[in-house]
Amino acid sequence: ELRKAISDYTNRFYGFRADADNEITVVLGATEGLSTVLNAICSPGDGIVVFQPFHEMYPSQANLFGLKPQYVTLREDHKTGKWELDREELAGAIDGSTRAIILNTPHNPTGKVFTEDDLQFVAGLCREHDILAITDEIYEHIVYDGHRHHFLAGLEGMKERTFVINSISKTGSATGWRIGWVLSPEAYTQRIRGIHDTMVIQAPTPLQKGSVRLLEQDDAFYGQVCDSYLKKRDILVGGLRKVGFQVSPPEGSYYLFSNYRDVD
Repeated sequence: ELRKAISDYTNRFYGFRADADNEITVVLGATEGLSTVLNAICSPGDGIVVFQPFHEMYPSQANLFGLKPQYVTLREDHKTGKWELDREELAGAIDGSTRAIILNTPHNPTGKVFTEDDLQFVAGLCREHDILAITDEIYEHIVYDGHRHHFLAGLEGMKERTFVINSISKTGSATGWRIGWVLSPEAYTQRIRGIHDTMVIQAPTPLQKGSVRLLEQDDAFYGQVCDSYLKKRDILVGGLRKVGFQVSPPEGSYYLFSNYRDVD
């Protein structure tokens, strides 16, 4: 029931229909989802591209499984108030050991929302080097100022090489429920499910039932998810700037990654 709801939900927002039986695995939150995917697709010594600054679980899980983080730095342009991706640095980070690129958008902690053009560039590198993509999309509905979340798996040639990790934690303000899912190419699904079953067996059934109800909410519900965050963002940006912090207003997610160097 939940896998069907996930399929319908993803199709509603991105025009992407994942097969509920063969391309969706319900997991114990996004953290377990990432762990399961890395176990399923990587071997010790493989490289994974990680954008920094980052959520600590990316390098921590890489270290746990003997993988090699290959860091690419997002850089803040204080004049434009944006965090930018250096495409040459990203292309140069990929080598013969690289197995996958991990992409978190909207991004924790910078608040960058990767543009469709950014994702097209990432997709081109994946196709060119025959590597996989893992997307962490848990902040998908928390976007501001006309920005829009884009769906990498829906781009040309990416369905068969993209693993989409998502959960109800942020959209449903239910971080303790630990209900998430992985959309995967069918060729990898049975391995993902086997690892998931060995580690945790399943996500709790009652919470899966509640998640179905969440994913079936109308569009108006999803449209207001970011409203309270936007008000808080603007208050905090103004307050931090007043006392000397440099802050680029986040385009999405619910973080302020502020520079303290000019604070007295």
